[in-house]
Amino acid sequence: MSLDNPDSAKPGQPNPLIRPLLVLSFLVLATLACISTDIAVIFDSDGSGSGVVRLELLYPRDLEERATADVNEFIVDLAAQGWENVGVETASDTHYRITAVYPFSADPDGKQLKDVMPDFTYTIREAENEYKYYTIEGRADFSALEEFWAEMENNYAVNGIDADIIGSFFDAEGEILSAQEVRGFMTGYGEPSATIRVTLPGQTPVDANAFWDNEEEYLAGNTDTLVFRWSPGSRAVAPLTAERRLEPLTSVSAAQAQANTERVIGQFEGAIPSGNINFTGQFSGNINNTLLAFFNGGSYTCSDYQGRVLRWLDTVRTSPDENIRSMLEGLDYGPIQTNGGGHRSVVLFPRGTDWRATGTVLDPWPSQKPRAFPIATWGDHLWFVSGANTPTPDEDAGHLYPHLTGGTSSYPASVELQGDLARGLARPEKILMVRSPVAPMLTFPDGRRIGSLPDGSIINELPREVDMYSFEISPGHAQWVFFLPDTEFEVELEGTGEGEFHVLVASPDETFGYGPQAITAGQSASFAVASTAGPTVLILPDGQSVEPMPLSTDEIDAAMGLNLEDLIAGTEIEVGQDAEVASEEGLLQDFPGLLPALLIMCLCVVGGVVGAGLIWFGLFRGRRNKTA
Repeated sequence: MSLDNPDSAKPGQPNPLIRPLLVLSFLVLATLACISTDIAVIFDSDGSGSGVVRLELLYPRDLEERATADVNEFIVDLAAQGWENVGVETASDTHYRITAVYPFSADPDGKQLKDVMPDFTYTIREAENEYKYYTIEGRADFSALEEFWAEMENNYAVNGIDADIIGSFFDAEGEILSAQEVRGFMTGYGEPSATIRVTLPGQTPVDANAFWDNEEEYLAGNTDTLVFRWSPGSRAVAPLTAERRLEPLTSVSAAQAQANTERVIGQFEGAIPSGNINFTGQFSGNINNTLLAFFNGGSYTCSDYQGRVLRWLDTVRTSPDENIRSMLEGLDYGPIQTNGGGHRSVVLFPRGTDWRATGTVLDPWPSQKPRAFPIATWGDHLWFVSGANTPTPDEDAGHLYPHLTGGTSSYPASVELQGDLARGLARPEKILMVRSPVAPMLTFPDGRRIGSLPDGSIINELPREVDMYSFEISPGHAQWVFFLPDTEFEVELEGTGEGEFHVLVASPDETFGYGPQAITAGQSASFAVASTAGPTVLILPDGQSVEPMPLSTDEIDAAMGLNLEDLIAGTEIEVGQDAEVASEEGLLQDFPGLLPALLIMCLCVVGGVVGAGLIWFGLFRGRRNKTA
């Protein structure tokens, strides 16, 4: 085929056979628009540091000789760079597909990941307890594609493409493509896109920043592969980090597993403190009890004890002392519940067995002292819970322990549930509570936000630094709880309806509120909180300001618009660690009216990342909002 056949071209116009080739050349020069790339980095499961990069590239079909030659040259270039099994195939009526693999090695003399992904680094670190941590850090940058596609949409699709834009390819002059033809090309072949996937070795996700599309799913243990996707209009440049942990899993005989179980029980009885339910007939208020429980370790509620037991077992499992770690050889453990979450505890069982048949339940709550029960008879001791003999994995944290549902043994890496690294949600120092009708939005000094937009959309740009919960009171009205680090932030409250809103800011030392304030839809109010002080004045929609009021124990509920008489079912008994330990029989005999309060006392979220049995959560049975 001749590209300059005079019979097929008009004077002053490019040969029509050249037209698609010019377009293809233009696209190559313009960072390959209208193509889709998918790069998957997959590390070997043995944790050696070796692995493979898989490339899949979709590009527009063009059957002209020059296009075929260009593709062949591209394939040759890939092979020269060290890519293997490079091939091309028909993907659809509009696209071809190029595939290739690049095996990389942990051997410094072998092929390296950085040779094909220079913006990414990969490190391996081994802890004293023989756990290995695999970290990948890098930068996704598709800004050139973003800019070019914007030029296609805003310029070429409006004004067309002429030879002055792309240069003098094939001696072409004048208009190369009209605006209509450009739009047809864009519609026919589609917009560009790019995907980066990373699969690290190990069983346990430790960390992933919010720029991954599925970082929550990854951290929850529901996927091993992290994904970042770009398409025009989305984030084109993003720092990407992720970490995963590989744990040695030891198998032992049934006899050794039983011996290890007995050893754990022996240590358990001295490792977990005893508590006491101290009924005085005085109630300090619903929200105040929530604050006391949070700032004082949960006050020995069932979920607080569950968290204490889990953290103790974590310190055993992750200890640098091999003699201590050996107590859990061949054993697994995890959080369980009964009665739909009405009571929560921890089960210990031989690895690879069904914990419902072989488990030992470590449950201090019924007697307020460390006790262990064979799971078959555990329910006999739970006189306050129906259905106790049909336990299930804990609804809040059970998914972090896949061995509870027959999966590979793995444990969460949160700092509150993990003893080996300071990972996960930072221990909060402040609590912000808001009762609507308002949509709260918190903004931090670096510009990151967490909260809700008036349309109900959730914003969380501080995953694992701030925790946020919302509880619907009635249509259009909700209660919000934020667990915050000791830092400054600004709060914007935008009305979503008509009514009164209430705000509370609490720390271990002091509590502030503003009393009920009127608001209607579309109005806004605001205040700020300093890192080492209380909140500033509240600026109301009409511009007036309200000074924050220090609140005593007895004033908190009223200041938040709660009537204590309406919350009797949610009243919690004061708990004192130093009083004499009470037995379950004594509680029933001395305080027959105590049973409903004890039941409510167990309706609390797992200690886990917030480290407390928060009765307010149990009452309203809300949901956790965490959307990056």
